[in-house]
Amino acid sequence: MIKCNRQDSIDRVVRELLTPDEGVTEHFDGVMRVEPMTLLPRRGVEVIDEVALHFITGSERERKDNNETGDYVDGCANHFLLANAYSALAEGEGLASVVPPFAYQPVPISRAQVRDRNLNKRRIG
Repeated sequence: MIKCNRQDSIDRVVRELLTPDEGVTEHFDGVMRVEPMTLLPRRGVEVIDEVALHFITGSERERKDNNETGDYVDGCANHFLLANAYSALAEGEGLASVVPPFAYQPVPISRAQVRDRNLNKRRIG
C-alpha cells in the first residue's frame, strides 16, 4: 500500500499542465521548463472531452472566506486526473524496485509430447 497526500498528488498533476506564464517554474538540468509537461487531449471526441473535463474540474480549488486558495474540490468528476496522480506514484515505486535477474530452466519434453500437443490444438477458421 502506498500512503500519499491527496493535495500533493493533485498538485503534481496540475503543475504538469502549467507553465511560468501561470506561475509555475520548474528547472531540469539547469533549464527552466517553458512548455507544459502534459497537454490536455484535443477535444471533439466524447471520451476525450470527458478526460479534459475531469482534469479541469479536478484542478478547481475552494476559496476560503479570506479569499485564500483552499483544498481541491471534492466530490466531483476527477477520476482521470487522479488516475494520472496514481500512475505517477506507481511509476515512482516501480523505479525504486529491484528487478530480479532473468532466469529460466528448460522443461524436459519429448518430440512425441510436442507432436501430440500440436495435434490436439483446436483449429479456428
